[in-house]
Order: sequence, then C-alpha cells, then structure tokens
Amino acid sequence: MLEGGIQMKKIVWIYSVNLKDMGLYGNSTTMPLKQAQKFQETIKTNLPSDVTVDFISYDTSSTEIPKADLIVYNDIDSRYLSVDLKNNGIVIPFKDMISNNTREIEKKILLAIK
Repeated sequence: MLEGGIQMKKIVWIYSVNLKDMGLYGNSTTMPLKQAQKFQETIKTNLPSDVTVDFISYDTSSTEIPKADLIVYNDIDSRYLSVDLKNNGIVIPFKDMISNNTREIEKKILLAIK
C-alpha cells in the first residue's frame, strides 16, 4: 500500500510462452532484445506509480493462473493460452507492441485496471 492508503495494482504481462520451462516461443521473442527492453521499460515508466508490471514467460503446460489484478497477453500468442487464463486478462495487439504504440497499450491497460 502506498502513502495515503492507495492500493498497489499488479499486472502480469505474459510476454513470451514456453513449454515446461524449455525454450521460449511466441511472437514476442521475434522482437530484437534492445527493442524489447526499451518497450518494457517504457510501459513500466509511463504507467502510474501505483501500478507494477511483471513481464513473464508463461509455461503453457501449466493450468495455474498468475496472481494479479490484471493479466496482459498479445493477440497472436493467445492461441497458446487456456480459455480460463484469457478470461482473466486483456489482449493487446502484437502490432501495437512491435510498432511501439505504447500510448494505445497504456490506455487499454488503464481502462481495464480501474
């Protein structure tokens, strides 16, 4: 909890997927490392201070749903995720990620996390 009683909000962003912790796959892995790091840092920096973002690689053999106020994943990699997991999150267009359209992504996240 932040000063003034503001409740922290946690976002888990499924940035890549894997199978039993072996080899990453999915479209986010096609983004050059420097671009991916910059994208992630921009998202973290531009969201309000009461919002934390954890970028993860999700094991698709798992049935566990990450503990978070909001789960984020991209539209192309959504085919690897269970219906239950998708029902607990929001989908972001991969084209917005690769084109660094962080403003639209941030708007969508802020609307969903209210």
